[in-house]
Amino acid sequence: MKTSITFEDFKKVDIRVGTVVKVEKFEKAKKPAFQIYVDFGTLGVLKTSAQLTVLYKEDDLLHQQVLAVVNFPKKQIANFMSECLILGAVNGAEVTILNPEFKVPNGTVVS
Repeated sequence: MKTSITFEDFKKVDIRVGTVVKVEKFEKAKKPAFQIYVDFGTLGVLKTSAQLTVLYKEDDLLHQQVLAVVNFPKKQIANFMSECLILGAVNGAEVTILNPEFKVPNGTVVS
């Protein structure tokens, strides 16, 4: 188990639901990855790099709703600026994305 955090710490994490609108192979990444663009409604479209290539093809991700942290600082990955972090269940190299059971509006807050 990781270090304990307070509920106040958790409340600082802004997790939202968004819909994947574009997926491309990330050719310049050190490990196989995709460049993913996610529509978060009023927050706009944010992009991220994700190592999801073991379980997913580009078409598998397109139009899926995902959960993502949207308030991390931007991070440069090779020639790409990542603006959010898609959440997933990690089992070694296999990452299964987390998503809502039912479709919800893009930008919906997760708590």
